Amino acid sequence: MKFMKRMFGKTRKKKYRSPNRSPKNNQTFKLLNNSRAKINSGVTIDILNKMKQKYHVNTSGSKKQIANSLWKIAGFKMSDEDLEMISYLLSEKDQDIITKKIMIRRENPIQDYKGMWKPLPKSLNRMSRNELISNLKKFRDAWEVNTGRNQDLDNERLTNANKEVLEDILDFYYSNDAKLIAEDWLRK
Repeated sequence: MKFMKRMFGKTRKKKYRSPNRSPKNNQTFKLLNNSRAKINSGVTIDILNKMKQKYHVNTSGSKKQIANSLWKIAGFKMSDEDLEMISYLLSEKDQDIITKKIMIRRENPIQDYKGMWKPLPKSLNRMSRNELISNLKKFRDAWEVNTGRNQDLDNERLTNANKEVLEDILDFYYSNDAKLIAEDWLRK
């Protein structure tokens, strides 16, 4: 029983909050506290509503409820700045998770996306149907190799889809959301 209390009880919290933390953790804690102090008074309902539109989250309520919904639904693809903005509205547990996530992103930037993301070479509507299909196949193969998950984009589906559907699918792979998701997968 003592072991369980030590692992999941007050001892665990004291360990994280003790003054004997390593300098790296101290910097992490100070970084988020400083940004929280600056941004704390600056987050308005209007800013949260813009974030809802940006991340395609449909929710309503108080600031805390909106921030919590944003975190739960779109937290994996939110930018560091947006995460810092809403973090003070969330529970301490979620604040700690956000702090660690931001520090990991900053300390381990991804340079080689291994084909999971790349900048858009030219406008999607200027690409031919064959170019769209070949780009989708490259993204599909890279995501399946790196994540081990089926992307549900078999060759038959791609050849039967019209150009607009192909553009919509490919639009995601070139998006900033896909970039952040790919970074998280590559850091694992």
